[in-house]
Amino acid sequence: VTELGDGLLGAYGVMDVLRDASIRSATVAVVLAAPDPVAAWGGAQLLKEVGYPLTAVVGPATDNDAGRRVLVDRMGVLALNAMTDADAYGAAILAHLGLVKTTRLAAGGA
Repeated sequence: VTELGDGLLGAYGVMDVLRDASIRSATVAVVLAAPDPVAAWGGAQLLKEVGYPLTAVVGPATDNDAGRRVLVDRMGVLALNAMTDADAYGAAILAHLGLVKTTRLAAGGA
């Protein structure tokens, strides 16, 4: 698990790190923290430019059902609130990684 907290457009070189082929080849899931669905969409576009599919979105973008629905329906990504539904979120990520099987969760949540 690696956290790159400066953001995709920040000054600390996150995009340079993500462009590294050895980092990309070792990556099995990408979780983006986003303040709203538009930021999630923009983040997904930036990640796509450097070869990363977006696995899930967390953060304020997932604070309400409307935000989660937009992320699931328009972007096809996992959108669970990691703060209010940590167990479901953890189970979904573990299932994505192939570490557990779950039938309770669809791509968008419980």
